[in-house]
Amino acid sequence: MSKRVIYDLKPVNVKQHNRKQHLFSFQELIPVDERILSLCFTKMVQTEDAIEGVLEITNTGIPHSVPTGDYGYREVLVAIELLNTTGHVDDYREASLFVELKTALHYKEKRMIPFHFTLKENVCTIRAKMIRTSLNRDISIVLAEKIYSH
Repeated sequence: MSKRVIYDLKPVNVKQHNRKQHLFSFQELIPVDERILSLCFTKMVQTEDAIEGVLEITNTGIPHSVPTGDYGYREVLVAIELLNTTGHVDDYREASLFVELKTALHYKEKRMIPFHFTLKENVCTIRAKMIRTSLNRDISIVLAEKIYSH
């Protein structure tokens, strides 16, 4: 007959440490830096009922194309937004940069994106952003941003 040994294990008092949950967004990992991607509003013309101009985007500090890579979905969205006095988007224009479509922005390249908006009473600001997006556009990382107030 074999013998079995049964141990009576009592719980030991273990001091519980307060563990903090570290939460951060992807955006905090990539700071917006004009030395890397430059946005500039030029040729701005405003009339009573419209505003138009050109957004210049320049890859000033990334030594490869934007976007870059060989695997997965790679899109950088250039959004130009007309904001009202409360900061909400009243109208917008967008352009996409893709490696596959040969629209990626290369190192030291400058690209011009013309835009035109019909003005309404409560608009005061134009905001331009370059945004790295996911396939479903549920994840967005702002790579560059510029504000123009008229």
